[in-house]
Amino acid sequence: MTKLIRVAFLEKAQLAQAAALLGTAFNESAKVMRGELAESFSADPYRPVVLAATEGDKLVGVIECDTGPEFEQRNIYAFSKLAIDPAHRGKGIGQQLVQAAETFVSNAWMKGEPGTVAVIDGTKLDNPKSKFYENMDYAADWPPVLRDGQPILKKKLNVGFCPV
Repeated sequence: MTKLIRVAFLEKAQLAQAAALLGTAFNESAKVMRGELAESFSADPYRPVVLAATEGDKLVGVIECDTGPEFEQRNIYAFSKLAIDPAHRGKGIGQQLVQAAETFVSNAWMKGEPGTVAVIDGTKLDNPKSKFYENMDYAADWPPVLRDGQPILKKKLNVGFCPV
């Protein structure tokens, strides 16, 4: 029986697990990732926000939501560092994390107003035919914009929302 996956803000006690997971996923040292993740606990009002997916006590996925003054001015925010434990891939955890991140950004940073989320589609590196983000309504601008050879995909949030 599959355990329930819980998505919440990354806790300091999960920092080492998250850094190890990201280090493996991005071929980077866990020490470097730990330093980057530690920024989410700073007092900086523009600090990244990291969401963690857990199954019981085990961290099985993370996603980082990025903001800053330049993001606010353009009303475009970003997701980065999406990683799922290899033993837990294919269970919808990545989609659950992206949806939780969209909800967070939509409510906390966009305050329900229309805006855009961008992501560098690194899934194409291992699997060029991947449609992970496209299946969640992310699309490239035309002509496509690339960063480090990877397409930047965007999705509009809070479009057509009409509170009752």
